[in-house]
Amino acid sequence: MDTTTGRQNTSVTFDRAVQVVAFSPDGHSILAAGFDNIAHVIAASSGKEISRMEFKDAVSSAAFSQDARFAAAGSMDGTAVIFETASGKEIYRFSNASREDAVQSIQFSPNGRSLAITGGNSKNMSGTVAVVDCSWSGLQDEACAAWRSALRVQSGVQFTDNGRLVMLSASELIAEQTKVDSFLSSKPKQVESWQHEVLAWSRIAPDERTTTAGSGSLFCISMGRQLIRTTPSNLWQSMELWASEAPWHPLEPVSLARLEPKPKAGGDDAAREALMPRPRFLAQLTLKRLRAADVKIYDRDTLAQYGAWAAQIMHEELSLNTEALEAVNFALERTAPEMQKQLLELRAKLSARPSGKLPSGD
Repeated sequence: MDTTTGRQNTSVTFDRAVQVVAFSPDGHSILAAGFDNIAHVIAASSGKEISRMEFKDAVSSAAFSQDARFAAAGSMDGTAVIFETASGKEIYRFSNASREDAVQSIQFSPNGRSLAITGGNSKNMSGTVAVVDCSWSGLQDEACAAWRSALRVQSGVQFTDNGRLVMLSASELIAEQTKVDSFLSSKPKQVESWQHEVLAWSRIAPDERTTTAGSGSLFCISMGRQLIRTTPSNLWQSMELWASEAPWHPLEPVSLARLEPKPKAGGDDAAREALMPRPRFLAQLTLKRLRAADVKIYDRDTLAQYGAWAAQIMHEELSLNTEALEAVNFALERTAPEMQKQLLELRAKLSARPSGKLPSGD
């Protein structure tokens, strides 16, 4: 309900009574739970279910982490579960000693590093409070540093605070590689295992790679699907949640380009060109990554889907028709003839329109 007008915005119906409801800190999602034994994560704008976590008994309490990337729910069956809000993937599960020790309430600390769980025994009326370490939530600082260092070693450049690309010196490259080596030399935490696998795999010379990056290959593909499903209405939230965790993904640059300021239709050419270098660079980086993507991780059909989606975004949202045409051709090369109709129509449209011109409201 809109608190300023009193008008109902979204309505969701459940089979059983709902006794717990909570807004995510960013206001984009809602946790709803109760006697259907399920904690539902719902999009506040549409009422559509994003993910869920099922229990054996009624859900008595639920809460979001401060960054809304995780949710926690507790049940009358004595269990508390932390799960990813976007995917519903279970991260950790805690169980009380007996069935009578039902979870009464659950709450993340303001810094997201701890989770408080209260329980109560219906027979002897005793109560407990448990504080659980949540240092797993989000990417660990070590993993973030390792990814950034690996990218710098691979490209030889980095972005400065003002958005300029600068070359790294030999000593800086050695220092960055040392950070990657340090991360890989230690046993990875459970939440970092896929990153550890992909980074270790990427260090193998291309002609010596005989396997994929283990479970990382499935994660790579699912990451791409998530980026493709992201709509403008939840773009900031999704990019913070997904793309910032996978700076290596082929679709990450064009997804970032979607966040750049857009030139206005009908605006003067000078104002438009002033905004284009960064999106154009990111679009071209996407094309470079697509061409270099390893088929041992991304199969031919997946890369075709990536190319088609990138072409659509470059054309419709970024007005980068030259890059969009290149992405279309990339997708066509990997798409079966009977599935090429829409791609061929888009190529014809792009070929007929002067590169870089904004649509006139069509």
